[in-house]
Amino acid sequence: MSNRVVIVGGGVAGVSTASALRAGGFDGDLTLVDAGEFPYDRPPLSKDFLAGTKDIGQIALQSPQWYDEQRVRLVNRTTVTALRPSEGAVQLADGGLLPADGVVLATGGAAAR
Repeated sequence: MSNRVVIVGGGVAGVSTASALRAGGFDGDLTLVDAGEFPYDRPPLSKDFLAGTKDIGQIALQSPQWYDEQRVRLVNRTTVTALRPSEGAVQLADGGLLPADGVVLATGGAAAR
């Protein structure tokens, strides 16, 4: 199995992937990259948070402690702009590279209009 996995996307799919990898015994480096400030559940943001019925802590997918306990490195406020398989890395918007033996694309979808 890969020693370094990068998950692109901090929504339900990305966080669930991190959880499943750890639950399945993956012990390598695990990095989750997301454009947002912290992984949160998107539907409650638009419904409950904006309506004032939940605070930001209540829509987070996991607590900050969970990411520490599960050894999931969060790389927030950036995006992956390229996959670099020949270099064993993903490229970030600032040009930096994250080493990756495996990549999971969990970027979600957009509503059809």
